[in-house]
Amino acid sequence: EKVIRIEAINALRRLRYTMPRKIQSILMPIYKSRSETPEIRMIAMRKIMETKPEQVVVDQIVRLMEVERDPQIRAFTYKTLKTISEVPEIHEETVHHVKKALTTVDTEFYENLNNRVLRWTVKNENNRYGVSVDLHSLFTKDSVLPKELITTMDAILGGKWYEYFAQLGFSQQNVDEILNKLLHKLLETDMEHLVVRGKRSTLYRPAE
Repeated sequence: EKVIRIEAINALRRLRYTMPRKIQSILMPIYKSRSETPEIRMIAMRKIMETKPEQVVVDQIVRLMEVERDPQIRAFTYKTLKTISEVPEIHEETVHHVKKALTTVDTEFYENLNNRVLRWTVKNENNRYGVSVDLHSLFTKDSVLPKELITTMDAILGGKWYEYFAQLGFSQQNVDEILNKLLHKLLETDMEHLVVRGKRSTLYRPAE
């Protein structure tokens, strides 16, 4: 069920510009709900920010971040907002809204939190060509492996900004469990092999 819900949320990106408020009304309750898994909440928050939200929506996200109990969600939310605030090419109004909202928070506190949003930007001297790459990774407490990795590339071609020029990612569920079972199986096989080989060497030991 969780995998289906994640795919459904990701599919909303096709409507982020044509029906932004509708997407916000669907995803904001998910981001707010503490009964939801952190993974789904973080994905919902990121998708909201892709809709070019107005100031009131950004302010609401920051207020929720301030009272959030899960440090992982707080760190992810802050780093996502900070990344947006540092890249004016994304959307000028969105950047302005985010910068204004972040003036109310203790940035030193959030900088010390563990975060997993990285961004690289390369441009030529006159800013006519370049690329900007975001790497988002979602980690949850029940797994040492990322539940989702998404790479988003924005591009500048001939001085024109192309947001979300390309996007590539993957999500996984229960891979840790599968790997653990495989590891235990390999260990059991190795132990069985050693035991059998030990028995054979004892059985066929040449007489002195």
